[in-house]
Amino acid sequence: DKDAPALKQQLLQLAEKRQSPLLIELLGLLSSQTGNAMESADLLDHAASLYPPGSPDQERARLYQAEALRTYGDAQSAASVLLTLPAHPAAQALLKKIK
Repeated sequence: DKDAPALKQQLLQLAEKRQSPLLIELLGLLSSQTGNAMESADLLDHAASLYPPGSPDQERARLYQAEALRTYGDAQSAASVLLTLPAHPAAQALLKKIK
């Protein structure tokens, strides 16, 4: 749909205005589904930065970010993100897939 980029931009502006990490995370996941892994990683990084540090929400956003970076082909950056979650079992499993 030709209106999709404009709609996504409007949603992003709304999410940033309201400081809504969940909406930004959703946009990041949508970007991933449309094949734009780098945009997805950037949005998920932004969402993670808005969640409380160490919260399950932040960890989830970081896991999605790492997967987007891995999909993009940037295994080194993906591993760096995963290393910020040393106690998370999913992070450790994904890190093993990368190495």
